[in-house]
Amino acid sequence: MRWWTGIGVMSGSSLDGVDLALCRFGREQGAGWQFEIQEAETVGLGAEWLNRLQRIREWSAPELLEHHFAFGHFLGRVIRRFLSRRGKAVNWAGIHGPTLFHRPRQGFTFQLGAGEVIACHTDFPVVTDFRHQDVALGGQGAPLVPLCERLLFPGIPFLVNLGGIVNLTTAAAGFDVCVGNQALNELARAADSGLDCDREGRLARRGSVAPQLLEQLNALPWYRKSPPKALDREWYERELRPLLFEGRNSIEDCLATYVEHIADCVARSLRSKEELGASVMISGGGNRNRYLVERIEQRLAEQGIVLMNSRESDLDLYKEALIFAFLGLLNLLGTVNVDGQRTGSGIEHVGGSLHFPPRVSGELVRRERSESSGKRS
Repeated sequence: MRWWTGIGVMSGSSLDGVDLALCRFGREQGAGWQFEIQEAETVGLGAEWLNRLQRIREWSAPELLEHHFAFGHFLGRVIRRFLSRRGKAVNWAGIHGPTLFHRPRQGFTFQLGAGEVIACHTDFPVVTDFRHQDVALGGQGAPLVPLCERLLFPGIPFLVNLGGIVNLTTAAAGFDVCVGNQALNELARAADSGLDCDREGRLARRGSVAPQLLEQLNALPWYRKSPPKALDREWYERELRPLLFEGRNSIEDCLATYVEHIADCVARSLRSKEELGASVMISGGGNRNRYLVERIEQRLAEQGIVLMNSRESDLDLYKEALIFAFLGLLNLLGTVNVDGQRTGSGIEHVGGSLHFPPRVSGELVRRERSESSGKRS
């Protein structure tokens, strides 16, 4: 079996840090993919970057570019320290920075962290900007995970990721469900500036569901859209955040209500499918929020759906980092990594921008793609 070793890096809309996962992927000719997360870590953004990212709407164009390059240097240093402390060598990195602007109808999307800058800190190729080509082709640029999940988790019919955005993958579809940790984390920080999240859902558990707020959240027009559909921070700040922070309810009540809203959204997203008695795997950072998982489990049980939980494994926190490592590998191999049927572009394609470090030529990529092509022929 041929094995490839790379690193996945994810810094999403929840602003709770940078997830890094050192991953191995293996495949025998004619067989499916295998993988393992060898080591993983979450590195905090630090007060300075957290403060900057919470004020992105105030940035001028030169400031946006300044931060784009500066965040590239930040990610490059984080990756270099992660690998050097472990004495590990990798063949590539697949990286997703925070999405600051996502406007596919206007033909653009923007993730912070310049790939060519990140590559200056490495001695291996770096793949970034996985959404750009799909948006250029008329798609939503999201969700990116369904194709990879089908390849890596072929026996699981339904997968729910509780990240900054909650998304769902089924055999026939993949789409964003609702805003997740992005809202929960900001509410937790509003309760206590020293918190980066509502650990175990303790604050939410102390609160009570506010019926009027829950009704307003569930009635947001976006939820009536049919897939393909994707969410972004701009929608959160424009449509959802004002409801949560209007001041009528305590932070604990807002947290309890938003947890209930997530559970409602997940249950509704599965209700119309042939999932009775099926299994659903939940993973992502929100999986550590025990109260959130309990509420989702209760709602799914009412529909006869069995919950598989990835808690106690690295998939709990690092599945998105794993996915972006795999997206990067598929790019390196010249293999389709974006399913246009899920994103709306209608075209399967190889997404991502490939950046070489100063000391490495493109020979590695040419050799990998040649070998991969030869095995497929």
